[in-house]
Amino acid sequence: MKTFARKLCLAALALILAGQDVRAQHPELRFLHVLIVADTLADGIGEGGEKDAATMTSSLLAGIPKERVKITTIKGSQVSRDAILNHYAGLNVGPNDGLLFHYAGHGGLVNQPTREHYLTFGRGKTPNGHISRTELRSAMQAKNPGLVVILTDCCSGAMERLRTPKVKVINPPSRNSTQLEPGYAQLFFRSRGLVDITAADDGELAMGDPLNGGIFTQAFSKAMMAVKTDREVTWATFYPKLKTRTRETFHKIVLDPIEGTSTQTSRAFFLPGGSWGFVLSRKDGVINQISEVHDGSPAQRAGLLRGDIVLKVNCKSVATESECIEAIRASGPELRFTVRTLKNGEQERVLKRNPAS
Repeated sequence: MKTFARKLCLAALALILAGQDVRAQHPELRFLHVLIVADTLADGIGEGGEKDAATMTSSLLAGIPKERVKITTIKGSQVSRDAILNHYAGLNVGPNDGLLFHYAGHGGLVNQPTREHYLTFGRGKTPNGHISRTELRSAMQAKNPGLVVILTDCCSGAMERLRTPKVKVINPPSRNSTQLEPGYAQLFFRSRGLVDITAADDGELAMGDPLNGGIFTQAFSKAMMAVKTDREVTWATFYPKLKTRTRETFHKIVLDPIEGTSTQTSRAFFLPGGSWGFVLSRKDGVINQISEVHDGSPAQRAGLLRGDIVLKVNCKSVATESECIEAIRASGPELRFTVRTLKNGEQERVLKRNPAS
């Protein structure tokens, strides 16, 4: 449940989403088609969903000239699985276009049989349907766009209604851009492939309030506007900053945390090719821990798991965070780890990089 509470998440310092490639930049996409879905009739969403839609719209228009973006909003009684699928079925797009989907509402994991993540719509015990992330990704990718981006401000765990914490009001940018700003140019017009990120990690609740909307949506808006350079920015390098910004935004606006809501981060299901697909973190004084493994990535295929601790990189011991990061950066198309696992002691893992996208 998005209203404004979530289970205590692991406090980890995300150091780097390791191993991004240095590749020639793609030419800019022609146009970005945006669908914003705000389930404002769902219990506990309401005005917070309205605020999320407004924040996302103003953020995009502050970074992208209006002649290069079209924003469609579905909210209230219009929100349903069919409305979303029909929107994408009717779009006329191609390889020179990008698709962005943003959602504010409820979500959660279904434990059996595959722990699929769903977006769920409607009120209380009479929901207005649901859509899985897999079905949503398929509908968007079926149009063969150059880029698919999915950003969902919703939970990834059990749904329970909790009271709203006291908050500060944070206002989003309100200006309209006449040029393509650096962060938007790099991430939405020069990137290719699939990006799929949600506001809360497995088993956690996403947080927000009626005045500001979702923590994650606010964090995304601020993280985008913080990119001020024309140097290459990728989703692999941007995502750790978004995780940190989400946590910082939580602590900035929540004045009176309730039980189980002491922090908030996010989770990436997919990031574009060019990364190894894991995040290194520090927890409880233990460095070089794998805190996140992305679906379909080299890390997942190699068998890396959350909680694994990296001991060696390419047969060389790494005693510090910086040694580990530099060794990963120096790797070629293959990366060899010795890791200490939670169950089986020391194990070897061999990661082979995704083909260029």
